[in-house]
Amino acid sequence: MKTYNIPILLLLLMGGVILLVLNVNEPKTYVMDVNSNSKYPIKSYHQELQLECKNCHGEGSEEDYEELEDEQCLTCHKSKEYLAQRISFMEKDKTSPHNSYHDGTTLSCYECHHSHEKSVNMCADCHNVETWMKPIK
Repeated sequence: MKTYNIPILLLLLMGGVILLVLNVNEPKTYVMDVNSNSKYPIKSYHQELQLECKNCHGEGSEEDYEELEDEQCLTCHKSKEYLAQRISFMEKDKTSPHNSYHDGTTLSCYECHHSHEKSVNMCADCHNVETWMKPIK
């Protein structure tokens, strides 16, 4: 029968748990697909889900696609109220971009999020957001 060194096994186990926790809490950085041959590159987080143009735009060629409306985004992202609830911790300071002081939940997704270009933080047009908001990807 083989014997194992218990303290070494415990150290290895603890090291694995620490690495797992550090990896889970590490924020992801999302970028445009710069290697794409497409005139309309897909953002990396949509690529991770293996989404293709037709998943949002339907069948057809890129030249025939129309700009999307909020409703197409919400087929996957549920509802604006759901998105606001996911970041409701920001509402205590009236800083939730999905339930803003100015627009509530009526703001168009495309005011900040751009499907095929770098997204922007509309709040930053008037406010210093560095202290209360992560960069939009």
